[in-house]
Amino acid sequence: MEAVTSKRVSGKKKLQQWIEFLKTLARFDEQVDARLKQIKSRVHTFGTATFVALCVTIFLTFATEGNRTVLWIGGTLLVIFFGIFITFWNKSNSLQEINLDNSIRETLLPLLEILSEDIPPKGKISLVLNMGDPAAEENRISEKELPPGSNRCLIERIYRVQTIHAAIPLTNGSQLILDLVKQPASYDRYYSNRRGKSKHKQKWKMLTLVTAGLAPNADDFAVDAAEVDRLSESEKVKLKQICGGQLCCLTRKFKSKSAVGVPEETLSPDLVLDMCMKLCAMLNPAG
Repeated sequence: MEAVTSKRVSGKKKLQQWIEFLKTLARFDEQVDARLKQIKSRVHTFGTATFVALCVTIFLTFATEGNRTVLWIGGTLLVIFFGIFITFWNKSNSLQEINLDNSIRETLLPLLEILSEDIPPKGKISLVLNMGDPAAEENRISEKELPPGSNRCLIERIYRVQTIHAAIPLTNGSQLILDLVKQPASYDRYYSNRRGKSKHKQKWKMLTLVTAGLAPNADDFAVDAAEVDRLSESEKVKLKQICGGQLCCLTRKFKSKSAVGVPEETLSPDLVLDMCMKLCAMLNPAG
């Protein structure tokens, strides 16, 4: 499937066509995730076994004053464990290359299914999806050295990618806009331990920006400006004048962090639906 290799999809289709397509992607991604989890577990197991075999071989070699039998058995086990480790490591990298961003199956697909009764059967939904690694090199927007503090060096790298852009027509003639942007940041810390040995640690933070927009049917509805002002006291909400009418946008930020790779931040469709409901509650009859 081309979408799996390119990890990018764009087009304008009816709701049922998108749901069938996204379900196919979701099934594929679930299988890859399950297999990747299994492979990573084996990578960890045989990586640990290789390290243990190395330590035991070195210890027994000294304890037996270089006994050849011990060296042969220990060396054989070491080579076997290391070979298996490398095999699973390569499989893990291969699966990672075709792994898709989970936002498609965990946020977008269930949201479309929930909204299905509010979308006209003949209405066409416009989608632009980026299902690749948000921390891929082409998504880097900045790199700078921060004040090191107690470290020798501290480097910050920030990435940014728009995972989802959707324009969804509603049965009342309005249009719902959804934008999901992921902004991971890595922090590489280089320091020296008490023995003077150089060390390196990496931590990740993820900032996810979700914007829900509502462009009401100008003939029938208008956004209540007073309600926008009231909501802006607790939410980041803006009312814009666009060609042909109004656009009310509500943005929320979600943060997470990890010490073992990019955080796999996914949002519940209920959170996005709550944003949409707040926007709809601000509509009044036109005139």
